[in-house]
Amino acid sequence: MQNTSLLSELPRIFFFNDKNPAFIVQSENMEFSKRLEMLIKREGLSNYGLAKALDIDEGAVRRWIKGQAKPGGGNLLKLAAYFNVSPEWLQSGIGGPGEFRPVKQIPVLGKVPAGFPEQIPNDEIIEYLNLPDAPKGAYALLVKGDSMSPTIQEGDYVLFINNGEYKPGDVLICLNEWGDTMVKRLRVKEGQKVLASDNPKYKPIIPNKHFKIIGKVTDIWSRKKP
Repeated sequence: MQNTSLLSELPRIFFFNDKNPAFIVQSENMEFSKRLEMLIKREGLSNYGLAKALDIDEGAVRRWIKGQAKPGGGNLLKLAAYFNVSPEWLQSGIGGPGEFRPVKQIPVLGKVPAGFPEQIPNDEIIEYLNLPDAPKGAYALLVKGDSMSPTIQEGDYVLFINNGEYKPGDVLICLNEWGDTMVKRLRVKEGQKVLASDNPKYKPIIPNKHFKIIGKVTDIWSRKKP
């Protein structure tokens, strides 16, 4: 049973599923080419006209229409915004065309590099999430381990921002003295700040001067069923 007092200290928890249009699922669907072709004809466009309007390669448009390739997240969003349809419908056919809902592309880190945020090597970004209403300047971290279970579980994504404003109860992304990335909750114990796990089998950590707070967790995205 989950501790509701812990859950209440987190602003928002979301779950990935087919009925949740917030997450653009990178799924395979052979009918994407037909939907795109229909939209191009509806607007009276040529392949060249669409490519020029979106500043993309005409060859890519031809491959999409022939079903030889599919657009990545950035180009999918360009197409959805241009035709004013939902990216979920354009990509997977789920739901109706609807209207375009602006989303933000959030870089996902497997770990936080030492030079963050000034220096982020490309190989540290393992994927991107396309999410609505994500905080400005947010990054995501793919969680490993069970130290924050049951609130945050292994395989969850946590969105975090670096605003320098932290209070007891906040879940923080930290680097320890060895440069390891940690997800911990800020607590005050006997007048001293500690980094605590929600999983009671892990002892609280008293941070030393070498610890660095990277940011505060704002959202949790989980594939676990609610």
